[in-house]
Amino acid sequence: MVRAGIAYWGVTSAAGAAGGTTLICADLDNHAPYLGHTIKILTGDSAGQEKSIQAHAAGGVITPDSAFTDAAGAGSIITAGTEFCIKGLTGINDEDIIARGTFTLSDLVQPEDNTRTEGNGFFKGNLIMPTEGACANQARLLTSYTGVGGVFDIDPGNPFSNLPGLVDYVIIKFQTPFAPPADAGENRLPADTIGHKADTAVAVVNATSSIMRYVKGILNAVGGASLSAVFQEKADVPVDITAINGGQTDVFHLNAATTRYLVRSLRLKCADPGANTVSVRLYRLINDGLILVDTFEITTLNFNTHYSLMDMFGVPYLAGDELQVTVQVDAGGPYAVIGQYSHATAT
Repeated sequence: MVRAGIAYWGVTSAAGAAGGTTLICADLDNHAPYLGHTIKILTGDSAGQEKSIQAHAAGGVITPDSAFTDAAGAGSIITAGTEFCIKGLTGINDEDIIARGTFTLSDLVQPEDNTRTEGNGFFKGNLIMPTEGACANQARLLTSYTGVGGVFDIDPGNPFSNLPGLVDYVIIKFQTPFAPPADAGENRLPADTIGHKADTAVAVVNATSSIMRYVKGILNAVGGASLSAVFQEKADVPVDITAINGGQTDVFHLNAATTRYLVRSLRLKCADPGANTVSVRLYRLINDGLILVDTFEITTLNFNTHYSLMDMFGVPYLAGDELQVTVQVDAGGPYAVIGQYSHATAT
């Protein structure tokens, strides 16, 4: 039955409306509504006709989207009455369907059903699948779910092929492992052991660090000025400074003698400078001279972000014998600048 995609097989309990506009089976009151499923007449004058179920009312009254040729009469298997079946979802048992509904907003990766009442994250890791329309039978992974508004977040790497429309859908039981949090200490799942792309590097063996952390530690150890240089990880450094008019303020200036630096992480956020502009400047050694090589501007249009090295200067990290980043405002001020950076050194 499951392999054939049959969700229900039964016999009418009373005659349907004249003209074939309804079919009645009282036993259907013992089942969840089969809205959107296909009903097929197996015996009688309308045998072989299939229709989509448009309504499922009390008393087991089924209304198809268009009328059958003839009324479905009353009967039972013994008296050879009208026999019918309701097709389910091929290869999916009804027990695998944990929710049904209708989209109230159509989107490729973020459809919504604002009638849902489940809390945040309730459907995360399950599959959502329209049962009709342009995306019928396209099962997609839910990476998150927002209860307020009933917002379904679909894996953006595998969206619907088309806008699904305001159509019926089902949510199918499924569970997939997700990436662990950065620097997680759990060792319960393979994903915990492999790690997260945002994991920080470690150089000393311990019982909780992921493979990703060790790989980054190895790369730091063999990178830099020479293959013999071993970088030592330093503690994260908070940034709590002000951008002033008339002079530059260091975010950091790394320049100890005979020391090689690797800055892998920097995040900066500035207070709203209003009509003024805060410049973030990057200096590095070129031909043994400290030279301004890049500038990033923060204005009232973009101040509300913690910017990264990639955001500001288009690079994932900085490496050199002397590195300096400063901030300065062109007028007014001072304006608070906060953030954090991490670096390693090799001598």
